[in-house]
Amino acid sequence: MTSQIAEGLKAVAPSIIVGTMFLDPFEHVGELLKTPQLLGDVRSSLCWYVDIAYVRELRNVFWSGFNDLHDQDTSVEYNDFLARMHERDFAQYITAEQGFEAGSGPLVVRQLGRLRAAWYDSLNAQTPMPSLEDLLANEKPPRVGAIQYERLDMLAKHMAGDDKELYKQYLDNLVARENTQAQYAHTNRQRINACLHLIASFCEATDTAVEFQFHQLPNTTQKRLIEAVPQILNNVILRMSRDRKMSTLEYSACMIEAGAAIKAFNKILATPRWAAVEI
Repeated sequence: MTSQIAEGLKAVAPSIIVGTMFLDPFEHVGELLKTPQLLGDVRSSLCWYVDIAYVRELRNVFWSGFNDLHDQDTSVEYNDFLARMHERDFAQYITAEQGFEAGSGPLVVRQLGRLRAAWYDSLNAQTPMPSLEDLLANEKPPRVGAIQYERLDMLAKHMAGDDKELYKQYLDNLVARENTQAQYAHTNRQRINACLHLIASFCEATDTAVEFQFHQLPNTTQKRLIEAVPQILNNVILRMSRDRKMSTLEYSACMIEAGAAIKAFNKILATPRWAAVEI
């Protein structure tokens, strides 16, 4: 009887373990991918995604804690800044101690900072961890992409009718307007970079270096990083298809591994644990 139960557990073990709250996508891709180049490219891209999450969280802390100062175009003394940050930090600590999700705040900034350090360290110095200054300096305003351009083209044709010259004028104006708005939003984000450095410094200085694991992040942040994996795998395989130094046999092996990993992560995201998390 005991042996039958053991055999039954072996069959369902993957469904019990994979997709639970203890999933770490960085470690899980290491279990699914065996080709070194594919694994290295996917993990490197995951580090880039956690960089984005880190900067996003810093901005969330600013906009939720200091938005009133930004709207009033006023300054704040450093002691007042520290007081607000400590107040926010303590409120988040109490929330977490009561068993509720921490949400956004200094605690999450610290967690993502530790996660960045751990993931980049696992790359064995193949890709050095960029500083916050580098992350902010490398941000660029988004340009009109292929899908958006196609839709603007449809709109211009609808507005201009059969007039080709008017159509071209409308299309140029629509594209220019979208690029201008993107540049304005980018410039507005860059205005608070100095504040983001202060927030990051505060979070580092007040970090108690308590042991941290991926599943302690807010559910929305976890899901964003887990959802990134299938997209990363598709992009990596697409890039590899243009690599002339890679043999067809190597590419086929990577493509098969990537396809299986995409199915595995999509299966994880379809479980009730993650399907219930709204982003």
